[in-house]
Amino acid sequence: MFTFRDFIIDMNYNLFNYNNERIVTVPGVEPELVVKQMEKGLSALPMVLEDKMVLAYANKMVVLKEITTDTILWSRKLPDSMGDALLYKQKIFLSNHSSLFVLDCNDGSLIAKIDHCSPNLVNAVVYDRYIIWPTFIDNENQMITFDTEEMKVTGKKKLPGIASFMLLYKDAVILNSYPDKLYSMRAITGELNWEQIITQKNPAEEFVNDYPFIMNNTVCLTLFPDTMKSYDLLTGEVKWEFKSGTGINSFAARFSNENEIAFFSGRTIFYLDSQNGELLKKIDLDMNSVVSSGTYQLSFSDKEKAVFYSYTLKKISVIDLNTAKEITFFKLKAGVKYPPFIANNKLFVVDKDGNLYY
Repeated sequence: MFTFRDFIIDMNYNLFNYNNERIVTVPGVEPELVVKQMEKGLSALPMVLEDKMVLAYANKMVVLKEITTDTILWSRKLPDSMGDALLYKQKIFLSNHSSLFVLDCNDGSLIAKIDHCSPNLVNAVVYDRYIIWPTFIDNENQMITFDTEEMKVTGKKKLPGIASFMLLYKDAVILNSYPDKLYSMRAITGELNWEQIITQKNPAEEFVNDYPFIMNNTVCLTLFPDTMKSYDLLTGEVKWEFKSGTGINSFAARFSNENEIAFFSGRTIFYLDSQNGELLKKIDLDMNSVVSSGTYQLSFSDKEKAVFYSYTLKKISVIDLNTAKEITFFKLKAGVKYPPFIANNKLFVVDKDGNLYY
């Protein structure tokens, strides 16, 4: 029987690191950029655990598989196909968006099924023994607290609006209410720490256009069409604001230097100082490049290259930052479903048809 190592206890989607911080490049490490179709028919993002991964398929099967040998270590058929997944303390949590299914990591056996809790595991955070997620249930927006030891919902907190993201900072959850507010609340009680107005403009004119992230005790978010803001996590005050002057259509991924932020706007990659928002440098892509912010978004950037993806075009593009030209690309069968992520030093991509590439 396969047993997960004890240190693998807190892991969300590999799209995010623990507490929903986006996984990008690791300083000093070159990710392997070889993208080939390896799986099809997935219904959720894979969870990559060193040389193994958990896969949920549209045919309702969930399997643990060795990546290098393609060996299936266990498989389990569930009543429905799963859309979200999360790993925590030797347990795999899966959601069909209505019920929560809990499997044993080691053999795939079903531990529990909890109905009528509308799990939103993509936006879930883990605090202490609790999994917390925002959702719409019983005709209202709520924050649900799930106890992983008692295996039951132990808290419900009404939210002021639709939350499109949730992050964790110490003992507080950071979330929004569409279209214009940002909140910090105590993770278990839901007690309000602070709230901040993100924008006073019409939602059609300005809105949060990608998943924010926590960096240097701030939460950084991008606002369409051309603004990036950084908020102090203790007070909610705006630390800095940067306007690109062109339409942002990108997640602001961490640069390989922990104190730098990179984002893509127009045909330019901007690099900002995460402490004060000052522009450190910018790279204008070749005008003949197929990559522009109208169709592509920035997956990650290191010192030598930048990787771009598209929700509509069937392609991953790699740009040489020294020449500002495309050096290679990978064809997909459909546009990406989620931003590519790096795990086990590989680039993983899932397209809208459920095909997995790495």
